Amino acid sequence: MVKRRNFIIIILLVFGISAFGITEFIIKPRQEEKRAKYRLEQQNSLTHDFKGLFKYKTKYMGDSSNIVNLNYSLPLGNVPRTNEIDSDNLEYIINYEESALKIGKEKVKTDLIYNATANFALIDNLEAITFNFTDSSYKIARNDVEDWYKIDLSSLVDETKWSKEIQEKLEEKNYVDEFWKANFMEIKDRVASSF
Repeated sequence: MVKRRNFIIIILLVFGISAFGITEFIIKPRQEEKRAKYRLEQQNSLTHDFKGLFKYKTKYMGDSSNIVNLNYSLPLGNVPRTNEIDSDNLEYIINYEESALKIGKEKVKTDLIYNATANFALIDNLEAITFNFTDSSYKIARNDVEDWYKIDLSSLVDETKWSKEIQEKLEEKNYVDEFWKANFMEIKDRVASSF
């Protein structure tokens, strides 16, 4: 009876150590690898998971933590910045502590189109956004973006529609350049160099 109990204890101990080893050295590293890949995908407007932003949908921009957290969840969310809300003009201002040229011209253009469209689609009364970099500043208005898409932007809050109408089009350089030219206004008094 004692030998059998010791045998069961040894088997349980071996099983426990094996389970611990599998968890710590196989399962957890794979999970962390998946999380790291997902975080990296969230910094690219072509692979960003838009459905993760639905929790930020609101009628009003006045909730500063909502709009700030939305923008930290978008591409360029990893770039240090300060945030301002101009409630008189219903404008959100992001002051990046990095130059647009250092981030990369094409990345900035694509990501700002994506980010601005996401902000306007998710925050109903947001009328304008200014993106300030250390070397340049760009402003975009809701009415220009709505005219571009020819739809009410809140109708884009659907994962399939978002992918088709926004993300797929951002893969085309000509589309990005035309959108940029038609909708972004460069603020000249802050510009050291321009796109």
